[in-house]
Amino acid sequence: QPRPIHLVLMQNPLSPPPEPDAFLDEAVSELASRFRAHALVANRTYRLKKFPACFVGAELVAELVANGAASDSEDAVLQGNVLVDEGIVEHVTRDHPFKDEKLFYRFVEEGEHGAE
Repeated sequence: QPRPIHLVLMQNPLSPPPEPDAFLDEAVSELASRFRAHALVANRTYRLKKFPACFVGAELVAELVANGAASDSEDAVLQGNVLVDEGIVEHVTRDHPFKDEKLFYRFVEEGEHGAE
C-alpha cells in the first residue's frame, strides 16, 4: 500500500532537515511510483492512429480512488497534474493537462524530451 503523500514529507525530528528540493524530489518520486503501479499501460488506437505504451486518464483516476491512493477524483487529477508539471507524465499529443477523461497519457522516460 502506498504511503500518503503527507507521510513522504514527514521526517525524523532528530535528523537534519533536508534541502527543500530533496523533499519535493522524494514526494514526486513516490507519486510517480504510485501512478506507475496503478496505470494500465497498453498500446492503444484512436481514429486509426496508434499510441504505444499509454494509459487512459479516467481509468487511472478511478483506480487511484478505488485503491485509496487518492481521496477523490479531484485529488487524483491534482496529483496527475503535478506529474505533468514535473515532466513525468504527458498527454500523448501534449494537448491537455491531466484530466479525469478518456484521454491517453504516457510516462516520459528519463532522458526523453516528450512527444514528437
